[in-house]
Parts: sequence; C-alpha cells; structure tokens
Amino acid sequence: MLTRIPGWLTVLLLAVSLQSTARAGDPCHILRSPPIAVTMIGREPVISARINGVDARFMVDTGSSFQVLYPSAAAQFKLPLKPQPGFYTVGVGGYDNPDSATVKHFGFGSIEVPNVVFLVSGNDLSQSGIAGLLGNNLFQLWDEEFDFAEGTMRLVEPQHCGGKIMAYWTTGEPVGLVDLQRTTEKTETYLIGTASVNGQSVRVLFDTGSDTSLLSLEAARRAGISPNSPGVVAAGAAEGIGGQQLVQTWIAPIAEFDIGGEEIRHTRIQIGDVHSRYDDPHEKFDMLLGADFFLAHHVYVANSQSKLYFTYSGGPVFDIRARPAPALQDLDRAIRLSPTDYQARLARAELQVPELHAGAKSDMDAVDRLAPPGANERFTLSDLYGDIGQYPLAIHQITLWIDHHPDDVRLRLALGSRCRLRAEADQDLDEALKDCNRAVGLAVADAEVLDSRGLVYLRRGALDRAIADYDAALKANPRVAAALFGRGLAELRKGDEAQGHADIGAAETLAPQIADFFAGIGLTP
Repeated sequence: MLTRIPGWLTVLLLAVSLQSTARAGDPCHILRSPPIAVTMIGREPVISARINGVDARFMVDTGSSFQVLYPSAAAQFKLPLKPQPGFYTVGVGGYDNPDSATVKHFGFGSIEVPNVVFLVSGNDLSQSGIAGLLGNNLFQLWDEEFDFAEGTMRLVEPQHCGGKIMAYWTTGEPVGLVDLQRTTEKTETYLIGTASVNGQSVRVLFDTGSDTSLLSLEAARRAGISPNSPGVVAAGAAEGIGGQQLVQTWIAPIAEFDIGGEEIRHTRIQIGDVHSRYDDPHEKFDMLLGADFFLAHHVYVANSQSKLYFTYSGGPVFDIRARPAPALQDLDRAIRLSPTDYQARLARAELQVPELHAGAKSDMDAVDRLAPPGANERFTLSDLYGDIGQYPLAIHQITLWIDHHPDDVRLRLALGSRCRLRAEADQDLDEALKDCNRAVGLAVADAEVLDSRGLVYLRRGALDRAIADYDAALKANPRVAAALFGRGLAELRKGDEAQGHADIGAAETLAPQIADFFAGIGLTP
C-alpha cells in the first residue's frame, strides 16, 4: 500500500473552519468541522468533492487504507497514470495491482488539499457517477463522527479529552465502546475491534465501503454456521476493488451478536469467503461491519484514543434486504431538473421495465445516447434491453462494456451474459460459444455460465454436450430452473420422455413462468 501522504495534517487543519463544543470549566474541548453532507446511494455513503475545481462524488470507505480513483474517473479528469511496482491492494475478491494519479487540487467540504495521490484500481466499480473512494489514511488524521441516519459526518479535533467518553451527543442512552487495533508500526489505527458471534470471538473491521455486513466463512464455522446449515439461503455474489473473482455469499441465522456492550439476538447476517488484506496479524479480521451497521448507529471514531463509541439510532443493524430503490416520482423530478442525467434515467427504466411501461424504452435509448461508451451503466442497460427482447441492442451494450473493461473482475459475468443473449436470440452461436468458453475458463463450476453454454449446445443440436453442461450447472446450484427446463428439452429430443418431463415439471415448480419464457425464444417441449 502507499505510505501516508506527508503534510496532510497541517494543511487540512488550517483549511477547516472549526466550532468548539467546550463547556465552561471543562478542560476537554471538541473542535468540529462544519457538517459534511452524506448522501446514501442505496447503502453507499457518498460525499461531494472537487478534482482540480471540477465537482466529483466519492464514497466514504473506512475499510480502505488509501484513496482510490476508478479508471473511468481518471480518464474523465485527464489524470496521467504512474505505475506503482511492488504495491498491491487487497479487498473482497482478491488482489489488485494499481497505478497512481496525482490530483493537484483536491477538496471536499471546506477543505482544500494540494497534490493528493490516489491509487487507480484496475477494477472499475464506478456507478451513479461515483469517482472513487476516500479511505482511512485521510480520515484517521482526525477523530471522525458518522451520523448516516441524519445524512452527515464531521471531522473532529479533541483537545485535552484523554479518557473522556466522546459520544458527546448522548442524553442518557447506552454508549457502546470498542477498543481499536493499532498496527505494529504504532503510527496508524485500523478500524478493527472485537465482537462475538454465538459466543465466539471475532475481529471486526468497521467498513462503510461495504454496503452490508459480512462474516467470513471461517469465522461462521467457528460459530457453528455453514452454507449447509438449516435456514441458510444463497444471496448471490459480492465484489470489491481487489476482485480477481466474485465471492459467493449466503444469508444465515445467528443466535446472538455482541459488540461493545450491545447485544443483538436472533438476527440474520450475510456470510461469505472474505479474507483479511495483509499478512500483519494486527490487520487480520473476521467480519466487515458495513454501512448497514453505520446507518443504525451514531458512531464516533476516536483515533486520538484508539477507541470507537456508538449509540443505537434505530432500524435493523444487519440489513439483508435489497438496496432501497428511489421512488418513481423522485426520479421524474430529477430528470425534469436535469434531462441529461443518464443515471436517473436508467434507474427509472429499471423501475418501469417490470411493468412493461412504454416510457422505459425511451429512457433506455436516452441512456445509450448520453452515457460514455465504457460506462458501467451499459452493463445494466444490456440486461434491460434483454428483458424486453431487444437482443441486438442488448448485445451492443454489453459488447461496449467488454471492450472497455478487458481486465475487470466482472468480465466473466459479461461474457456469460453476451453468450446468453446470443443463445436466446439464436444468433451468432459460434461467437456465443466462444464467450461461454472464455467465461468458463475464468471460473470453474459457474452455474449461470454453464446453463448458458448448455443453451448454446441445445440450439446447435449437440444434445449430449447440452445435457453435460446442464448437469454441471445443476450440480453447482440445483435450483437453476432454466437449466432444469433446458435439460428436459434436450432429454425429450433424445427420446427420454420420462426424464425429460420430470425435469420440465421440476423447473415449473421452481419457476411457474419458465415454459412461457422458453416458448418466447422459440423452444417448446
């Protein structure tokens, strides 16, 4: 990782307009910055910033130990990249070898800082116009206060407050307290503390950059939980800036979670194969406490004391629901104010496509006109065009994305998607097979990709190969209805009536509309 940027503390403290909360006769003074507005996009905390005087948006990521720019933002702001041989970052999904870029004038809130060095990740996870991440090596220069439920954060300089409880806002409610871990160098505090799951001690990383909290599979097993335990259900894949691969996750019931004196009983939490970042044992963790935890608490990170204080604000501590979607009327208002806001148009199209609203296609076409060729929104746009049967447009969108993201962690998903679209459209099956083969080479036993390749083989009449891929897909995930239905069609065409009808019946039990979908692409028993 990059070392701390020299000179930040002096420059930033001179730049901040501070307020004092000192009381008469109290030697403890808390100097606070003006509130910094935090907008929750889904469960991502985003603040406004400036790159060389131009507005930008960054996610607040206390789990990152550095600042990150996404490649699309570095290109947009015309920042030259510099290789960083020997540096690497580690996040959900693996390792990344970043470049760096220097922003001559960087600002956020009332703060202006010259010559800020950002790492430029090889994986472009930008969305909703977010340029990158602001990490803990910036924020740890002060104490930090996070009140995401009220849409604010502050930077704080305490004076003569050693040993004081820093949750100054409390009016008698219980205050949680967690000791934070220092590295072996004793110069930096990582937001790592201790909690317990089902009575088993776990090390937790307080990570606003993770939209939901995530317990490692290793720690889950120590607590008596595995993906095969009763009540555990699959929850899809997670990704991060270190992503060499996507990480499969599950939702699991837990009996109790304890942290800092707060006890949560009979809750559910996400588990997955997440690993610590580095070899330093002081930096190892078993669990990410994500933005869902911060939304449910008012948090004060006392870097000056190596402690973290929190009070409960309300709502679920571990929010395993889908990300909240903006209301349609809010998107209508945003688009009236800014007709070129392609992110708002895409979000409105996502709401309207399931209802087959006539305006969805218009919004999708506008996104195609307005979005940069390599924008991540084109991935979603491809899915939407595919949902309404506009296969050539869907294939065009995902091809644009693939062309601009040759090394992205989601390349496997994109290749699998383009393979699937071509198979459903019954077009360019040779190219579809090449895409699926590449995707399979990037991740063994991926049920979705194997299902898509099975459909390609079914279209080509290679029934034995189709059945083999469907078998492999269902071994990886027995609940893929399309693989069951496709295998049933292949078996019927081979003359195996009993097994074919059994698979089709099982598919219809899982997804009652599956036969209608296959009929829509010209495949019937």
